[in-house]
Amino acid sequence: ICIVGMHRSGTSCLTGNLEERGLVLGDVNNAARHNRKGNKENLSLRSLNDEILKLSGGAWDNPPEKIVWTDDLSKRRDAQLQHYAPYPIWGFKDPRTLLTLPFWLEAEQNIQFVGTFRHPALVARSLIVRKVWETRPVPDDQLLLCMNLWKRYNRELLELHSRNPFPLINFDMEQSAYLQRTEKIAIHFGLSDASEMLSFYDEKLRSTKTVNKNEWPVDEESLELYQALKSRLS
Repeated sequence: ICIVGMHRSGTSCLTGNLEERGLVLGDVNNAARHNRKGNKENLSLRSLNDEILKLSGGAWDNPPEKIVWTDDLSKRRDAQLQHYAPYPIWGFKDPRTLLTLPFWLEAEQNIQFVGTFRHPALVARSLIVRKVWETRPVPDDQLLLCMNLWKRYNRELLELHSRNPFPLINFDMEQSAYLQRTEKIAIHFGLSDASEMLSFYDEKLRSTKTVNKNEWPVDEESLELYQALKSRLS
């Protein structure tokens, strides 16, 4: 199971909830600077995505138009995935995967997807507040960059869903609706149901819930894309 979605859109929360219901993640990050309970990413798999993006002339915040990779990267990918062979159902998460999908689809794996999305203004505020560009020059117009990134990632998500529909969840949902939706997704994939309240979900994981529309304006294209994703919820 590949968990996909834009950065700061609930991918870690969804992945942690599914892990708690039995999804095997392997060796993942369980504590991170901007994710108190960890971003739930396998660093070896994430490094493959970073190398592909760099080789293609881009990065997570500068998506290349086309990705390329080498035979060596394919061999490393297959070797990493082999570690999960003993498990009947396992998963991995990295937002960058939306940009490197052809590389992962090339692998001889029966990959199933689950996606998460969030309002573009909330994503933009979360990215900027967390100063994700602190190790490189700060863009002159951070909000514009965030909106363009949000659109690129979520266009990929919508296109992937259009080719072969899969479960989606909206990180903007209220807690009860979000947990019900998570439970439905877990059952869809054959994971164990939650016979009691599980502990991973924490409302504080969503530090940004609302924004001032005047301070964080959203363009019409982004709003239309957000509504298109919401229409895919079923």
